[in-house]
Amino acid sequence: REYPLPAAAPVVGYDSLSFGQTGLEAALDGVLRGEEGRDPARAWWENLLFGGPEVGLDAALTLDAGLQQAGMDALVFGSEPRRRGALGVVGVGTPTYPTGEILALASAPFFDPNTLDSDWDKLRADPDSPLLNRATQGRYAPGSILRPLWLAAAHDLGRARPEDLTPDEVRRALEAFGLFEPPASELETTASEPFYPADAQQEVAGEGQLTISPLQLALLGAMLAADGRRFRTASPALWLVTRRQTFAGWQAIAPPGNPAQRCSPAAAAAGRSAFSSFSDSPWDGLELLATVESGPQNQSLGWYLAMVPADRPRFVVVVLLENSDGAAAAEIGREMLRRVAGTEAAR
Repeated sequence: REYPLPAAAPVVGYDSLSFGQTGLEAALDGVLRGEEGRDPARAWWENLLFGGPEVGLDAALTLDAGLQQAGMDALVFGSEPRRRGALGVVGVGTPTYPTGEILALASAPFFDPNTLDSDWDKLRADPDSPLLNRATQGRYAPGSILRPLWLAAAHDLGRARPEDLTPDEVRRALEAFGLFEPPASELETTASEPFYPADAQQEVAGEGQLTISPLQLALLGAMLAADGRRFRTASPALWLVTRRQTFAGWQAIAPPGNPAQRCSPAAAAAGRSAFSSFSDSPWDGLELLATVESGPQNQSLGWYLAMVPADRPRFVVVVLLENSDGAAAAEIGREMLRRVAGTEAAR
């Protein structure tokens, strides 16, 4: 394999005879090897002549190469050395991005799949775990970054404030918003195991048992952003692979999973009230920052969630930084929004 965009490693993964496969290399293995859907007679002939398919087949992704590279650069080459974190950019409800298309999904530190075999021992021994996709498999204390969810839940449950929710209602809200479900994706994803809240107020404050991945937060942001349009407040199914090549031509692929109604439109509007307005050319937007002290060593986490434009959101950006704060995460998130604006202007 040759990987012309190593920055896409958190999505594409790797294919190694020695160490197996991850990411889309694993999910689309049959397509990429040209084995899926082959005519049996052609398969027999190619196996006889070449020991396998003569050529592999292709797949079309939702990723924007420029945004993916910019996201990785922002994480890896930022002002803080050896930064650990993740980010995602999702397009929502536009003609170009009709549902939750993942335009960028970065994780740091990362690895170069072109040199995976020679770097394997070093990567495995690295305490910063560069082989871990923090965007899809990292789980973190949410803190106040989930305030929109609790405002939406309180609205639909008839409570004046999220702090008035009972443990039963907190559990129902977490189930309703799908936070006990790994997001449907071609990639390996994760979620908290279901639990019964011991302290409802602690869970609402984001300081309880619940942990979330950056991808789950992106899904929540997409749900809030989709209010009143095609998906209303149905949670879009996040999309990575739009088409795959077959021996008969290209075939469209529907996003994994199905949109699901998570809350009422009025509840989504209540959730958006947790955001602050900001203006950064060319858009006015909504953003939310959070700094969380988590774990026995009080590790500091910085969260950022934003959607633009404010009146009819089309893009959602999520950033998570370990050993950092919400202000640093916001700096990266706003830079990504400027990159998105530049990409849109060039279309």
